[in-house]
Amino acid sequence: MGAKGLRFTWYRNQRGVVLAKRLDRAMCNVAWQALFPEPYVENLCRVYSDHCPLLLRQEGSRDISHDRPFRFQATWATHKDFEDAIQFNHEVFGNITTRKKALQRRLRRVQLQLETRDSESLSRLEKAIQAELDETCLQEEYLWFQKSREKWVRFGDRNTSFFHAQTLARRKRNKIKGLFLLDGSWNTDPGVLKTEAVRFYRELFSIDNEQESLDMHTGVPPGLGVEAQLALTAPVTNEEVRRAVMSMKSYKAPGPDGFQPFFFKQYWPIVGDELWRTVKDAFRLGFSEVSLLETQMVLIPKVDHPVSLKE
Repeated sequence: MGAKGLRFTWYRNQRGVVLAKRLDRAMCNVAWQALFPEPYVENLCRVYSDHCPLLLRQEGSRDISHDRPFRFQATWATHKDFEDAIQFNHEVFGNITTRKKALQRRLRRVQLQLETRDSESLSRLEKAIQAELDETCLQEEYLWFQKSREKWVRFGDRNTSFFHAQTLARRKRNKIKGLFLLDGSWNTDPGVLKTEAVRFYRELFSIDNEQESLDMHTGVPPGLGVEAQLALTAPVTNEEVRRAVMSMKSYKAPGPDGFQPFFFKQYWPIVGDELWRTVKDAFRLGFSEVSLLETQMVLIPKVDHPVSLKE
């Protein structure tokens, strides 16, 4: 098979002597090519070895999901300027994948030039870009580690492909491809499925006005002593809120705001006082912002392959 990208797959500069050859190739037979008629090989940039990685690509479109909610990514915390920019934006950190691809393009341009001429300045630039790319790959590893939620794996194993596979497997398990509707028909249209879900849970959680409400407090004597009552009515302290936050699991599923407990733990010196005042005011005033009470419902299937919302 032919290849795109770098001309040579092996490069070495030893004591001023430059050697470059195409040692690595991808091969296929006619039967395989009949199954995959539009593949191509890409010689990627060298980063950790004097050999180029070879990537076999297959032409095709991807199924892109839209309207994904915002999610705070713990990998942002690896950026040196993040504490100065809690109002995080594209200009400060940007998309890791986009930044990684940009670095790979820069590295490829430099390495293409090194194939035709020896230059000390280009060699230094190559090493600088490789170091920055290595840091970006570390951030990408952290990103997929967080998304995979495989807590038993130690972060730092550099097994990004495993984290990625776990994330994709979890998404596949959680994806609802179709449902039986109220009339018994099968439907896979996303818009119809959303409407059906709203209808089902609106009916499930609606209040029957004809049902007499029960006063659960009638006949139940108070069970708290004076000290316990005083403790419950005492002002909420900063330390109480801090302990509650620190006791939470860092990478639990976030709420509608997209922030996991990791964010509040990591940047407690910055956001702690504001969070404490919010909690304190809620106890003192007896109410809080409606947005703080919002949550996201997660559908937990009762069977392996649910086909209706009842399952």
